[in-house]
Amino acid sequence: MTRQEAYAAIEENSIAKRESELEAQGKKVTDIELQTIRTLNTEFNKKKMALGELELQKLDVIRNIGSIQEQFGIQEKKLIDKYGPDSVLNMDTGEITKKENGKDK
Repeated sequence: MTRQEAYAAIEENSIAKRESELEAQGKKVTDIELQTIRTLNTEFNKKKMALGELELQKLDVIRNIGSIQEQFGIQEKKLIDKYGPDSVLNMDTGEITKKENGKDK
């Protein structure tokens, strides 16, 4: 197929599409088709809203994590100042041990 033939085929397809669109004007879908498409559109919009809500919740959790990390750092510094930089805290028992040669004892 030559380039000119390809362009002609595209043009014919375009004309046929426009004619089909013109024929469709003035027609109506059935009540069932209209109700089905409306229902699907409503459900689609609900899901989009739900995704937006989830995204807002996600952002809130991320902000909270940042705040908790900041508070953790402050508390960690207080404990290091009080018990020393070579101290190791057992988070289950609260027991403080000292590192031995850079490793936990």
